[in-house]
Amino acid sequence: MAFEAQEAERVFDFVNLTFGAFLSAYLGVQLAQSPPDFDRVIRIGALLVEIGFVGLSLRSLGIALIRGISTTKFTVASATALMTGGAAYVLTCRELGYPMTIMGVIGLAWLTAPLIGLIPLIFRRWIKIYD
Repeated sequence: MAFEAQEAERVFDFVNLTFGAFLSAYLGVQLAQSPPDFDRVIRIGALLVEIGFVGLSLRSLGIALIRGISTTKFTVASATALMTGGAAYVLTCRELGYPMTIMGVIGLAWLTAPLIGLIPLIFRRWIKIYD
């Protein structure tokens, strides 16, 4: 099980960083097309930090579940962080005036993409490739 957990961690990290880069690039382009506004830059920075912490919370929950060491307290704390961060993300996007169709898809993709890390574990269970 340790091999699958390490593989899942690598995939979690890669996907999280990839979507983080795409989201940062999208927000950077939006910022470059608008007039300079320091307050807006601070809010966009806060938005990236919010979604980053939520992604890390989801990652740590997924890895704990894969390893079988997740407790109820840890699961509830991670779920609470996920809901709070998601709400903060939506409110910040609305306040910045970004279209929720685009930002919603980007945010959901970023949060759910680390679940790709479960693919090696699923294949290990169903197909038994490593045996």
